[in-house]
Amino acid sequence: MQEPLNTPTSVVFVTTILLSVAALYYLWQKHAGGQRLLAYEPRKGVPWNLLAAFLAICLPSVLVLFVLDNDVADLKDLQPADFIYLGWIQSLVKLGVVVIGLACLATFSRASSQDLGFPESVSQLIKDSGLGVFACLAAMLPIYMVQFALTTIFQSDQQHELIDQMQSSYSLQMVFVSLGMAVLVAPIYEEFAFRLLFQGWLEKLEDRLVESNVLESETAHTSEEESEWIRPQRGMFPEIPHGWAPILISGLVFGLVHLGQNIAAPVSLTLFGIVLGYLYQRTHRLLPCIVAHMTFNGFTMLLLLLQLGRPPV
Repeated sequence: MQEPLNTPTSVVFVTTILLSVAALYYLWQKHAGGQRLLAYEPRKGVPWNLLAAFLAICLPSVLVLFVLDNDVADLKDLQPADFIYLGWIQSLVKLGVVVIGLACLATFSRASSQDLGFPESVSQLIKDSGLGVFACLAAMLPIYMVQFALTTIFQSDQQHELIDQMQSSYSLQMVFVSLGMAVLVAPIYEEFAFRLLFQGWLEKLEDRLVESNVLESETAHTSEEESEWIRPQRGMFPEIPHGWAPILISGLVFGLVHLGQNIAAPVSLTLFGIVLGYLYQRTHRLLPCIVAHMTFNGFTMLLLLLQLGRPPV
């Protein structure tokens, strides 16, 4: 934002940063006490391959280009009405990819609810939601520090097209489509594509590359059936612990697909992608990742709405 933050925006931002500091302090205390930050919940390899992730990541853009004219599909310099129209089209296409993708995985790949990252109970759903909010709070301070540092060093004032549209053509319709795109659709679609499909496949690939007999010492004498659920000690690369190569790769790809927004976006979103990847790798459920992503995008939109004030009717 070019103009100074107004009082409500400043209060919300500072309060959230203080909560982020508290969350980071809590995690540091756990680490210093020798506790795991988040318990690892094992799972068998997912029943899909890289093609599923590739299609989920690329298909929405192809479908939007097919449905719309090429000149309308470009987000830059769109008229407000065109941007709103394109936003709803993109949102419907992405949600359609998620719904149809889940149905295809369940039908053709025989993916179970656990494979698809669904919570097993209402209590787990509530716990996962809280975990997502907490993880987002812990990530906010490092992410905003990286954004501030890069923006200051490179003197960049480039913003996301959605923010530019909100600032230049502020209206109730623009608010609704922006909230739908950023807070609802993007987290669901991106976590489905990058965490469930892509990182899930990377984890399966890693498990195939490591030696199957390298197991945790305390579980060396488990049965063959139980051993399928045991986490190996080493990962895809000898220097990186098991699980971290998929986290880092998926986080990097997640950041790279946001190239073109501004100089800070790919770096800060790679960091956020690593946080989301860690959540998925530890729980193997999507809800913590989706809620964390929704919270992060929702906070950004809240700051923008507070700064812009009430939209004209």
